[in-house]
Amino acid sequence: MTEAAYYPGSIVSIPSGEHEILALLHHGDPDHPARAGRPAVLRLHGLMGNLLDETEAFLSEALISHGITSMTINTLLSNLGLVYGFGIFEDAMPQIATAISYLREAGHNRVVVAGHGLGACMAIRYGALSHSMTKEAQVDGVIGIAPPWSLPETVEARWDRFSSSPSYRQVCDQVQAMKSAPERTEAAQDRTILIRRAHGETDTPQHTDIFTLRTWDAIVGPDAEGTRCHLHIGGIASPTLLISGTDDTIVPSSDIDRLAAQAEAHGRTVDVQHLPADHTFSRKHAELAETVVAWIEKRVEAQVSAEVG
Repeated sequence: MTEAAYYPGSIVSIPSGEHEILALLHHGDPDHPARAGRPAVLRLHGLMGNLLDETEAFLSEALISHGITSMTINTLLSNLGLVYGFGIFEDAMPQIATAISYLREAGHNRVVVAGHGLGACMAIRYGALSHSMTKEAQVDGVIGIAPPWSLPETVEARWDRFSSSPSYRQVCDQVQAMKSAPERTEAAQDRTILIRRAHGETDTPQHTDIFTLRTWDAIVGPDAEGTRCHLHIGGIASPTLLISGTDDTIVPSSDIDRLAAQAEAHGRTVDVQHLPADHTFSRKHAELAETVVAWIEKRVEAQVSAEVG
């Protein structure tokens, strides 16, 4: 029998508008000598929520072992949000702001936002919006793990590679038909769609994507701007780290180099790390955690020390 892992923490519920943010708060080791000055890390999920995020337990354990508190949230983009139609990308930004404010109210003076895949898109987008948020909702660092140059372009290329059914263009046509239909007609109503062979060559559930037409349009459609990371990377004022796996077959490792160049073109400096790993960082979680912790110490905490000095 596999033993359940235990991490010192709490399940918390944070009100956010008409929704509720469910979060798992991992408390940093209270006896760690550096805990008092360490930032908290807000973790953002990938596609379908934390159920499919292999890095969750490993990275959280590494963070708390170094005295760093981390909180993982499920936004309205997670799990059933994409299936029931309320998982609209931009609507997740106020939820992230609420979670950051919660951490600050809990006594964390510095907060870093980090995400993997879709979560990296959210982290980058929020990082670019941070300067316009209230002081309590601003971030002190952004970490993007396997961030795409553009999620819509990445998804379209993957669906084309596996000959998805329906194809990317066919879903575009369905979305356009819904948008152009007269209001209050059946054709104008949102509906759930299954995309077979979206992740592989079979029609099995593991290779199938599921959205509604509206959530698909807001996240990976041709008009989706929030998940086009290259549009936002240059607007992040706080320290930023991008990490990719050199064996990633979903998001090309070269995407983070392109994103770093885009940030540089806007006068921003972004740190880049390539690790010998696949998209999920399978069996490379220790290296991923070491990279994240070392960067926090070098960029975020060093910045705090400089400001105090």
